[in-house]
Amino acid sequence: ERMRPTDDDGVTEYVIVSVWRSREELERYKAVTDGPTIAPELAHTVDRGSVEEYDLLASDEYEL
Repeated sequence: ERMRPTDDDGVTEYVIVSVWRSREELERYKAVTDGPTIAPELAHTVDRGSVEEYDLLASDEYEL
């Protein structure tokens, strides 16, 4: 999922969320890569980035 802030203050900040089936699959992916990858077609748009890991506490469904 790719997200950005909803306020229009001129900041171009994006958040990318990846959901993994298990911690083991994430660890296996991290073991065979050199860290987070950025799609080559987006690399020129990235000034800086960071990777943070979170445990999913709940996933809620909402009807509109």
